[in-house]
Amino acid sequence: MKSKDFPIPLRFEVLGNGVEMPDLELDYDLTGQKVLKMGEFSLSATNFYPQLVTLKGKSTKFFLLQWPVFLIPSGNLEMIGQSGRVLWKSELGAEARLKWKQTAKKIGVKSPWGQILGDSPAQNPFLSVREPFRFCISRNEEQGYSRACTFLVEVRRTEKNYSLAVFPQTESAARVIAFNEAAPLQATKTVKVDQAVQFYAETSNGISYEFVSRPIKMNLSEMTLLSEPDWASVVAWGGTPLQSYQEINQGNEGYFTKLFGWQQTIGDFREFWETRLNLKNPVLYIPGTGGGMFRQRFTITKLPSEAIRPYVEKRTPESGYVNDFKVFGQKRTDVKISSTQNSADTKDNQKDFTWYFKAEKRGQLNRSYLDVQSGDQEFKAYYELFKGYPREISARLSGIISSEGKTVFVGEFAFQYWFEDLFGWTNYFLARQRWGLSTKYFQSLSELKLSSYSDTLKITTVDLKYRLLPGLWNRDETLGLILGYQKLEYSTFKATLLGGGAFWARSMPRVFDDALNLLKIFRYPKWVDVEFIYYALPGESQTRVNLGTFALNFHGKVMWTNSFFGEAGFGVKQYSFDDKVQRLNFKFASLYGTVGMGFNF
Repeated sequence: MKSKDFPIPLRFEVLGNGVEMPDLELDYDLTGQKVLKMGEFSLSATNFYPQLVTLKGKSTKFFLLQWPVFLIPSGNLEMIGQSGRVLWKSELGAEARLKWKQTAKKIGVKSPWGQILGDSPAQNPFLSVREPFRFCISRNEEQGYSRACTFLVEVRRTEKNYSLAVFPQTESAARVIAFNEAAPLQATKTVKVDQAVQFYAETSNGISYEFVSRPIKMNLSEMTLLSEPDWASVVAWGGTPLQSYQEINQGNEGYFTKLFGWQQTIGDFREFWETRLNLKNPVLYIPGTGGGMFRQRFTITKLPSEAIRPYVEKRTPESGYVNDFKVFGQKRTDVKISSTQNSADTKDNQKDFTWYFKAEKRGQLNRSYLDVQSGDQEFKAYYELFKGYPREISARLSGIISSEGKTVFVGEFAFQYWFEDLFGWTNYFLARQRWGLSTKYFQSLSELKLSSYSDTLKITTVDLKYRLLPGLWNRDETLGLILGYQKLEYSTFKATLLGGGAFWARSMPRVFDDALNLLKIFRYPKWVDVEFIYYALPGESQTRVNLGTFALNFHGKVMWTNSFFGEAGFGVKQYSFDDKVQRLNFKFASLYGTVGMGFNF
């Protein structure tokens, strides 16, 4: 039932409803002595060896290294002598491999990485080496490392040429050291997520592979039957499989966004992926934090098919403020749906439905379920929605420097409310997550001296805000418009002002967020906004507003908890208006800085 207007799939919750996931396992087999097997993957002299190649009709030599890239995709390459000395080293990074790929295509050779050999020891390590050696690839991570080494080789020289050959030595028995003790050549051991696992294996001909790594949990989102017999689709996030997979929610940040560190820092940053699973052998292999691989088995008794999947409307938000959030969807007419979490109503055409999404937990993702029945089988389909806080209240202290050089402290109370919709009306452009109301009361804590006047300054502000991009405050970036009302009282001056402006709000850009995170107090989500309002109209007949009456404010907050936050800001305010009754002119310009604390609820 996927269509242009209903393209968003509901996922099927299959864990505990047809699918079980036992704990991850370390699974290996070295009983073949010369081949290390880990599931469907293997390491041996047939896929891990060095080569010296001379192209036909050419005198140039190339050094090529074949290795199972799935084990160590990139890292450091070292030539290590039998004495243990590092004779030569190079980097096998992504850039080096890409550069080699272009060279390999031109010369017509196949190898994950290689190098053109020159006439000096720096360009050709084989010219000066006089002892047997092996090549080792290693990769160090924050929480572990992995390392693989070839069998011993030597350089054999003739009068005009040289070549690589296996160094003759007596083979020894293969061995395994796992969990810091001698281990059998074949075993399957359960491992715990985030607990370090040590493993070392050496084949009888000298190839070795070792790692210290922490298993990563694979979070299953859904599993569904494919039309191809004996195959299923797996969608998950967290640990990614060694099997080929496809990212299905790649970030849409452009090149320059990443270059300048302008990425969002608040949101759902789970990276989902999809792969195929053979139901005759339902196993995936998941690398750990430092390398290695761990087996994830599945026990499957039933699976939903793609054909019975419901879809929801393309503008269904990923976040909201309320329980009973309306979700509009479509299903096949022969599929029945219901919900024990709030309700779901099917329309007369038996295809369209309205689902009142249950979202009770603020400040976190809420998952709500639809019961989907097809024939005698029933499955749970779900959608996830982040529930935010529509209200915030805060108290602030500002220091103001007026155009006359006077300084005064000002107290401010602010309240803001964002509407989910307009009295149940969910129109995308005019109602859903578009409107907000902001009020502020601002009063100087001591008398402000302006010319011959001295009195407290009081300002009341009410702003109606409209988001050009719907979404949640404190979570989703937006640009918006403001209709502003302001009442000012100072000495004999009283005026109401009307104006309009714009605002922009988003999470703290990554580049600034990383810098602030150097201080522990700022290692929390941060939200920034800027607003500008130009007051051009009076609110009553006795006031005439002059040019240059505006307010510009930059504001940011750090959310220490889901509800409690600290805030700071700075800005410029300038007023110029005439009181036509008193025939007086009021002018006031100021720079100010603000600090405060607030509460979301």
